[in-house]
Amino acid sequence: MKRCGTCRQEKPLSEFGKDKYRSDGLRWQCHPCQAESCRSYYESHSAKRRRWARENAHRYSRTKRIRRHGTEKENARRTLREAVEHGDIVKPSACQGCGKVLPKRKLQGHHPDYSKPLEVRWLCAKCHCAEHRIYLAASRREKQ
Repeated sequence: MKRCGTCRQEKPLSEFGKDKYRSDGLRWQCHPCQAESCRSYYESHSAKRRRWARENAHRYSRTKRIRRHGTEKENARRTLREAVEHGDIVKPSACQGCGKVLPKRKLQGHHPDYSKPLEVRWLCAKCHCAEHRIYLAASRREKQ
C-alpha cells in the first residue's frame, strides 16, 4: 500500500505509475490524480498553446507539411523499407561495393537518386560512408 501525495488515500501499488528516479520506483501520484493533473494543465495552458501556434505559424505549418508529406529523401527511404518488408525487393547477401558477405540486416541501401526510390546499391557501412565521401568531394569541386 502507498499513500497518494494528492488525494492522501492509501492505495495498492498497482494504482501508481513507474518512476525510476524515486526510491520506491513509483510515482508520487496515483493514476486518477495524475490524469486530473494533466487534464487541468492542458486546459489552463490552451490559450498559451494557441498563441504560440499563431506566432510561429510559419514554422508550425512547415513542420506539419513535412510530417504529412515528408521530404523526398524520407519518402524514398519509406518506399524502399516497405518494398523490402513486403518482399518486392530482396536484399542480396553480399555488399555490392566490396563483395563482403554480411547478414542482410547489416546491409544499407544507398540511393544515388531519391526520385528513383527502388534503385539502390546494397552496401556495408564502410562502403556506404566511402560512397558519401565521393559525392561530398564531387559537390565541393562543383562549388569551386
